[in-house]
Amino acid sequence: MNANVSFSEILQAVKATTKKEIPLSLTGVDNKTVHIDYMAKIKVPIVGEVTKNISVSARIERIVGNTIYLGYDGGTIVDSLISNGLKMITNPRQPGVIELTNDSKVAIHLDRIEKLQKTLQLIRLKDIAFASNGIMAELAVR
Repeated sequence: MNANVSFSEILQAVKATTKKEIPLSLTGVDNKTVHIDYMAKIKVPIVGEVTKNISVSARIERIVGNTIYLGYDGGTIVDSLISNGLKMITNPRQPGVIELTNDSKVAIHLDRIEKLQKTLQLIRLKDIAFASNGIMAELAVR
């Protein structure tokens, strides 16, 4: 069985969780890679506020049980930006759903999302693929 979620639905969920409009865009590059653009407002002494586009490509590394591991290219600055970004979009009532690991990877623990727990008892995630406008998940009945 397959399920599709558009990137606009994902951005609406982020907005509902954070109660903020986050200047974020998502674009599928290939079936395992998504490109993420974030318009960051940075305060620079003397100059004032500057808007800077931060871009990163994330790829699906593997799926283990109910955890999706995404890898991305970047160094310390990108790690810091991603860490701060994850703090903005993470629901404080459900800590540990998204975890930044120490090797430029992000772990998304689906079984820690309250609304998915009952569903994950009935189905399991087999695979995920990106399209230009969303995510396609391949599911199997347990």
